[in-house]
Amino acid sequence: MKRKALAACMAAALLCAGCAPRRITDEDIVGAGNSWVAVGSVYSSHDGLLKGSMHSFSGVITLWTYDTPEDGEVEVTYKLSVENDKAMLVFVTGEGELITILDNDGSYRQNSPDTVTLPVTPGKNRIRLVGSGHAKLEYLLSVNQGEVHYPNS
Repeated sequence: MKRKALAACMAAALLCAGCAPRRITDEDIVGAGNSWVAVGSVYSSHDGLLKGSMHSFSGVITLWTYDTPEDGEVEVTYKLSVENDKAMLVFVTGEGELITILDNDGSYRQNSPDTVTLPVTPGKNRIRLVGSGHAKLEYLLSVNQGEVHYPNS
């Protein structure tokens, strides 16, 4: 009887190990793919300005791309307000360098957009939204070059 109980406990522990959310790594963020889950996602895009909100977001999604053959700069206007859990807006250069634009753990309410100038390098430069847990958030993104993407593309 004890062996059966021990075997059942071990099986339950192994099954539960797969239930925990996987931590998002820098490799996940820099990687080419999008992997995300969102509930209550609402967004719009007009004249290169992307606005949106999500009631619950977790994962990595590309919001902007710019493929360039040479070094340069882009001007990024952004806003990222988070009510719970954590979300980040990050920039990935064409060479794969990761630059954090804003890391928001929910304690910072960004009331108005900020602007930053970022370096682009040869290749596919990207801005990505990264969320952990069940981040409730609002975002705004505008870049003077490149292409903004709807969150489902």
